[in-house]
Amino acid sequence: MRLIERDEQLSQLADPAATTLIFLDADVRLEPRALLSTVDMMRVQQLDFLSPYPRLVAATAAERLVQPLLPWSLLTFLPLRLAERSRRPSLTAAGGQFLAISRCMYERCGGHRGVRGEVLEDLALARAVKRSGGRGGVVDGTALASCRMYEGWAPLGDGYGKSLWNAFGSPAGAAAVFAMLGLAYVAPPLAAIRGSRAGLAGYAAAVAGRALTAHRTGGRVWPDALAHPVSVVAAGWLTARSIAAHRRGTLRWKNRPL
Repeated sequence: MRLIERDEQLSQLADPAATTLIFLDADVRLEPRALLSTVDMMRVQQLDFLSPYPRLVAATAAERLVQPLLPWSLLTFLPLRLAERSRRPSLTAAGGQFLAISRCMYERCGGHRGVRGEVLEDLALARAVKRSGGRGGVVDGTALASCRMYEGWAPLGDGYGKSLWNAFGSPAGAAAVFAMLGLAYVAPPLAAIRGSRAGLAGYAAAVAGRALTAHRTGGRVWPDALAHPVSVVAAGWLTARSIAAHRRGTLRWKNRPL
């Protein structure tokens, strides 16, 4: 993770209240003026933190199957503008790949020291900001930055494995989420194979939703959107694998035990 300190007024004044801290993962590639655009967006919208999600670069079949689910899930299920304005920690989204936060709010909420024991420290930090009275959320950053998170199946499985066990609150929560996703996105194409027109319509709606979000976020639209049910199944399998590994105490990340 890289830390960049940026003055909102683009001056040399050492005023903590006018300073934005920007945290970047090492694999994030910024476009020209990305930092200035982010800071300006925070100032105009009067936000205490902002998490622009970068365009995800997916090359291998495994990446193309799983990675698009990140922007798809944000745009499909999270009321972004409501979450941005709400101070409720439960309505919080953030990504550690690209996270901007005002320095004064960072210090007020305890910063990374306060969330050092969390698995998803980026989300925990954003929730800490909201508990301290701040506001902010996720915004489309695909024109500002790009990122290839994992290269191939093994790094992807390990990367998601380290945190998916905790992403839904509990194993029961994960089971409930994927049961819902299965009914909405896996059952319809299975029914369509058996000749159900309703199933075919449901599958077509799911593909359309996936295609729209891929187009909006700079992802590959075709033929990847057609495999959306398989993507959901893959995400469910990765989550079950992560939960099982956590229970066994065998989770590892970059050859380090977790």
